[in-house]
Amino acid sequence: MFRTYAPLMLSLALSAPASAWEFAVCADPAGLPYSAQDQSGYDNRIAAILAEELGADLRFVWMPDHRSRTARGFLHDGTCDVVMGVMDGQKGTLTSHAYYRTTYVFLSRDGAVISLDDPSLAGKRIGVPGGARRTTPPSIALMRRGHMAQLVHFGASGTAGETEGEIVDALLSGEIDLAILWGPMAGHLAQDGLSAQPVSPEIDIPFLPMFAALSVGVRPEDEALRDAIDHALAARWDDVQAVFKDAGVPLLHLPQPVLQEEVRQ
Repeated sequence: MFRTYAPLMLSLALSAPASAWEFAVCADPAGLPYSAQDQSGYDNRIAAILAEELGADLRFVWMPDHRSRTARGFLHDGTCDVVMGVMDGQKGTLTSHAYYRTTYVFLSRDGAVISLDDPSLAGKRIGVPGGARRTTPPSIALMRRGHMAQLVHFGASGTAGETEGEIVDALLSGEIDLAILWGPMAGHLAQDGLSAQPVSPEIDIPFLPMFAALSVGVRPEDEALRDAIDHALAARWDDVQAVFKDAGVPLLHLPQPVLQEEVRQ
């Protein structure tokens, strides 16, 4: 495990043969499309790319739930070294360069709605995850526009993707006319005949973003590990982005990190 002696371990690891140290990653064993016990999730695959570039043995630490506080607890007590998919700059973690930027999407049968300001929204039943205690940015934006009565809330589930699956089923059956889902989940669940369009505007006034940049999170003191991950992301950027394309994750533009040796030239 990387702890306070991370700089020494990292310098040894980077100069040693492959698989000289362990890269322990916290993950949800039933959290597709992000992660799964069979390692088919896109974050499983990206973690494998990073471990290969770092010359490390990859080990997943399976968590009992997918709550962010559980992941932070595992990270801080040393059970794992890394959490994938952390909000860029997340409090309590040191984050890498963002490795993807994604957005909420409109999911529909006709693809006609592309904006929160579309006049046709007035007559539509709109399925959204959550409720009074858990609202998403698009839900808040729609309520500001007077569409509260049209929102059909689907309660949060303890199983990743279960709520979103119910929303997609409701859309396919005609129970709702439109769904708004987080992009990676929409890409994972969308079926033939459904269209996914990024929610616009990207930022609702005064400041309500419909997107997020996601990073790799490490313990605040593990700067050496964070720097090594940044280097690995820069070196394998195209491979990482290919994983997202294969998984159908809707992406917004994100600058490619620059290798430090290129900066010094």
